[in-house]
Amino acid sequence: MEPRSATTPDMNAPRVSGGTVFRLLVGFAMLPPAAGVLMFLTCLALWRLGLWIFEGTGGWDAALSLGIAIAIVAVPTTIVAAVPAVLWLIRGRQLSLGTLILVGGLVGNLPFVVILGTIVAVQYARGTLAWDVGRLWFGWYGAARAIVLGVSFGITLAALLWFVAIRRSEFIAQA
Repeated sequence: MEPRSATTPDMNAPRVSGGTVFRLLVGFAMLPPAAGVLMFLTCLALWRLGLWIFEGTGGWDAALSLGIAIAIVAVPTTIVAAVPAVLWLIRGRQLSLGTLILVGGLVGNLPFVVILGTIVAVQYARGTLAWDVGRLWFGWYGAARAIVLGVSFGITLAALLWFVAIRRSEFIAQA
């Protein structure tokens, strides 16, 4: 038996139709705008309920600004983390709603982890790393807020991806 090269197709790989691939591409493409809308609606709800958890004052303009910011951050997060994670689950035939939700919760926190790592790395490189470096992300409150929102949004967007692009697809039938 001759060894498989990088260009040799994997005969055990799932066969999928063009329509299924298109649904998956549409699902990935809708994640950033959906994240922005989710943040916008979350901010409006928090503001109207008097539970504003962000710095500054709430309102339409703050909700719109945060929604746009989250949509922008969701683009590289989708490309760098969500797409490879879902393709990995598909290739390993481990794609289910439960695993997708779990991965969504983890991917939802990736932007905070990158920001946190960047802050600490820059502080360390400048030689100014201090014990109170947490103040740069608003301390424990800011960290908890980012983690809860990251998990919540990641899970919600993973469920949305499931229902738009994956449910009743060939990926599930072959799992």
